[in-house]
Amino acid sequence: MLKKIFRKRRADVSLLKFSKIIFSLIFEKFLWRMKGSHTIKRSCLIIFPPSLGLGDLIILSRIVEIINSSNKYDYVSVGHFAPYLQKRFHQNEFINLQNIEGIFKFENFIFPSPSFLNLFFYYLLGKEKIIGYLNKPYVNFKDKNNYIIDYYDPYYFRLIPFKNYFRYPKEIIPFIWGEKERKELKLEKDFIDIRQVIPDKIKNIKFDYLVLSTYNFYHKFRPSIEIIIDEIIKITSSYEKFHILILGANAKKELLYNKNLESILKKHFKKTEIVNLTGMLNIKNSLELISQSSHYLGANNGLANVAQMIGIKSTLIFNGPEDPDKRKFSKFAKFKRVN
Repeated sequence: MLKKIFRKRRADVSLLKFSKIIFSLIFEKFLWRMKGSHTIKRSCLIIFPPSLGLGDLIILSRIVEIINSSNKYDYVSVGHFAPYLQKRFHQNEFINLQNIEGIFKFENFIFPSPSFLNLFFYYLLGKEKIIGYLNKPYVNFKDKNNYIIDYYDPYYFRLIPFKNYFRYPKEIIPFIWGEKERKELKLEKDFIDIRQVIPDKIKNIKFDYLVLSTYNFYHKFRPSIEIIIDEIIKITSSYEKFHILILGANAKKELLYNKNLESILKKHFKKTEIVNLTGMLNIKNSLELISQSSHYLGANNGLANVAQMIGIKSTLIFNGPEDPDKRKFSKFAKFKRVN
């Protein structure tokens, strides 16, 4: 158990952040009891484990619709740690798990995916209030058809028991945006037009945009430069004019990786404008730029799932042991396995 806690993990699920959540939960429970507060009847909080990344939340996002459609609860909220990007399609309250004030007001809790931290929630929130996965690959539904996860199945298959339990009649595959949703996104006041981030000298020239994000936190999962260049050539072979936008987070390793990638690409594509936006955009801005691109090229990371969700053409390079079929949910996505 201690090895699971202290082993090196992604930055978004560090021991420090785990600890903050656990101690905040304990402190909140103490305050709740001191105040003698009461829970809200027929209320429910869907808790996505902090270990889930941006892409995992997208892939499991149908759980919100499953619970909303069940009519079993009058008040449904969503607790998450990584950014939850599908929330624009729901009217629910969204709670970041770094600020769990008021969590004990809920009468019921849903766990859509197993996690070690779920065990702490399980005992602190009250095990009789929990429905879903704990730290093992099976659900604790009180029926004879307990579902056991097959880790080779597509990730969204984890929602199968919820679909059955709540008698949800629709698909559990993540909702993929269409032209209507992309147009609605453009109407938002803070929407960033892709022409705002390219040099003035080419703003009035029509060309295709290739958005690129090939960084993965784990070095062994990053595609080689040779493969990236080869895929760019294949993707852009039918483009008359194209330019490349590089996206990434404001983390030291990712900044260095993308700076090096930018330098190499400039040598290979001398007539192409290459704009490196690493660390300059928030996740919503990145989503907006991807939505306007002609094609997205990426590694196995969060933005790869954003590209699938938005419903644009994308090529996703998997370099590692994970089966790409686990992550695929969009018919517009092409997966390339290179290990």
